[in-house]
Amino acid sequence: SATQRFVISWFNRRDLALVNNFTADRTTNSTTYVELNTEIRCEFLTWGDEAVIVGVSGMFTTPVAATGSTAVGFDGTNQENAITSSSAVNGAIGIMLCRTLSEGYHYVTVRGASNAGTVTWEGATYVADATRVDRTSLTALIRG
Repeated sequence: SATQRFVISWFNRRDLALVNNFTADRTTNSTTYVELNTEIRCEFLTWGDEAVIVGVSGMFTTPVAATGSTAVGFDGTNQENAITSSSAVNGAIGIMLCRTLSEGYHYVTVRGASNAGTVTWEGATYVADATRVDRTSLTALIRG
């Protein structure tokens, strides 16, 4: 499926896309990075010699004078060092990350933190302008 890629072929490698998004707004007031919700996870198998490309996009809102931070994390470990932050009341998310992982099963997820107050990552908000959707999305590209 678009959120789970559990079949890969050694002899017929091709690009396989993964995509998922939040279906509701997700919040945290944690000052350390936490997984915002398991629903956005993308699960996959990968070869040890292939790079995995991951991107996160969307919007988040913060209380006045707070900073929200967004990151990606693999397999429940600490966040990667590709982080976007905003001290504005409405922040945009734009992360792109490429790395290799050990061969086998992995998942990638969205992690977030706040330095003060509750930060909200958009999940169900559609803007009236049909050219924009403020929903937080996670995408990945693997080869298999």
